[in-house]
Amino acid sequence: MVIVSVQEKDVEITKSETDTAVTLTAQEGFKDYAWLIDGKAPSSAISGASVSADGKTLTFNKANLVHGTSYVISVSAKNSYDIVQRTSLAVKKQEAE
Repeated sequence: MVIVSVQEKDVEITKSETDTAVTLTAQEGFKDYAWLIDGKAPSSAISGASVSADGKTLTFNKANLVHGTSYVISVSAKNSYDIVQRTSLAVKKQEAE
């Protein structure tokens, strides 16, 4: 199980989870989406993490998360006035209950 805790919210994030992967999708209506995990490009922070071509979606495999480690994930995007909006959240892999 992967726990997602929102810390700061300007851009809505939707989480979907399968047995093997977690996908985080940023809301529509923004542009120039940029994802970071622990301040790094997603693929540098979690092996196999990827961002969709349009930048709205981040996907990573649960098997590549270190059990008990909390990852700080942030997404920033520009609104219609070119003002950057951010959302930060923490992701942590836990044992299934």
